[in-house]
Amino acid sequence: MTETPPENVQQASKEATDWLIRLQETPDDPTVLRLFEAWLEKDPVNREAWAITRRTTHLIETALPRDTRRQTGSLAGTGDGTQQNGTSPRWQRKTERQASLRPGSRRGRRLRRAALAVSACLALAVFLPNLLLTIRADHRTGTAEVHDLELPDGTAIALAPDSAIAVRYREEERRVDLLAGEAFFDVAPDPERPFRVWSGEIRASVIGTAFNVLRQDEGATIALQEGRLDVGRPNAEEDARASRLQAGEVATFGQSGEIHRSRRPPALIAAWRNGQLVAEDQPLGQVVDRLRRYYRGRIVITDPRLAELPVTGVYTLADPVEALVGIARPHGAEVRRITPWLLVVSRS
Repeated sequence: MTETPPENVQQASKEATDWLIRLQETPDDPTVLRLFEAWLEKDPVNREAWAITRRTTHLIETALPRDTRRQTGSLAGTGDGTQQNGTSPRWQRKTERQASLRPGSRRGRRLRRAALAVSACLALAVFLPNLLLTIRADHRTGTAEVHDLELPDGTAIALAPDSAIAVRYREEERRVDLLAGEAFFDVAPDPERPFRVWSGEIRASVIGTAFNVLRQDEGATIALQEGRLDVGRPNAEEDARASRLQAGEVATFGQSGEIHRSRRPPALIAAWRNGQLVAEDQPLGQVVDRLRRYYRGRIVITDPRLAELPVTGVYTLADPVEALVGIARPHGAEVRRITPWLLVVSRS
């Protein structure tokens, strides 16, 4: 069997994306449908590319709120020109569907009520956590926004994109809760009041030093640029899991309680402040999570196994798309722009 050249696969993938957009724009045009069918039959590579595109679209649809799905259109199915139940493609059944949902029909009213209920649930799922975070935060940043601030004691904080903190200063301590994202702290010395940063159950305690804290779903990572820093889980057996970091050391806390220690040149700690994303043997999915905060759109990884592959490198945050390509390329993965605001990472 002759192997298909990579350039042919890439071309078929690009054409499949073009057909996706064209069929959404003109779903009832018989000429377009005939040309599409001819393209499918022209080469088995085309049919396979179309199947991948359809599966990817279905994955995106399930991740998007209902109103966004309406804006982007819908071509989810099995990938062979039929729906998953064996019926004709959705764009060919548009007239039939509209007839069954007449404004006065009982079925139409039931479906509209169900749609309203689902929309309400989706709205709560999407917006409620965001609202709660806004209420709790004293300082917050949006996508691709970096904010520098100074606290009353002279401590300087650089807040990375899509990040939030709550400041709780009292007579006996200075405390900052990292509610989301990433922040760099340059702490003003005060022997009478230790400075503590909480990220979930992880605490970093100092008198005066400079360090970076990254909070992710998988846990927290604390990197010390200069000075000394005590880190750990204070609620676990009277600081039994605490440890002291020296300049250039990094402590990564996992959800199951494990602590991974490593070293990093101090100049590369909080490299995001200089427009760089540094990854050191980290899962691709985690690296992309950090990159998402700099991209004004959505990034979807289609293969969970791809998200687990290790990534090491330094990437520029000034061009998130180019950075994503650089992250994906060593693993033979491809970045496809489905719309101006949607990037899909998949195996080539």
